Amino acid sequence: MERGPIEQTKLWLDKFIIARNICPFAASAFRPGLVRFQVSQANRPEDLRRDFKAEVDLLIRTKASEIETTLLIHPFCLQDFEHYWSFVGQMEEELQYQGADTYVQVASFHPQYLFAGSDECDPANYTNRSPYPMLHLLREDSLDEAIDAYGETEEIPENNIKMLQKIGLPEIRKILDNL
Repeated sequence: MERGPIEQTKLWLDKFIIARNICPFAASAFRPGLVRFQVSQANRPEDLRRDFKAEVDLLIRTKASEIETTLLIHPFCLQDFEHYWSFVGQMEEELQYQGADTYVQVASFHPQYLFAGSDECDPANYTNRSPYPMLHLLREDSLDEAIDAYGETEEIPENNIKMLQKIGLPEIRKILDNL
């Protein structure tokens, strides 16, 4: 059975990211249903830019008790990671220009995610590899609260890298293929 982008993303988030504690903050928004999953039909960056701005505006206008965070999934646009990465930079600049960067920040997830200087087959890349290209819009104040409550967040990326390298690429791919 073919799963749609939202269903596939929810499975990835729950069974991979949350289950392995890759993001220790994800469960607190996902479990109570405070994550907005929005699929953009855009197939051009300018159309995705419009959808991005609409989601930022919605997140700013809406209480965190209704929408904590948004995953803007865009399965038809920016399939190439380098183009996607350039777009992410442009959206961060757009947030700054609009003054929205004090309210929202962007986290990036892509099926071809590649950390600078890493090998394509490095399991560490899977901390940011997702079923579809997506832009994760996070509330700055909620992120600050989560970081304050968690404590030593600097250790999270290094712990994730160690854990995923221990699991190994074949097992990671097997896990993801079974979602």
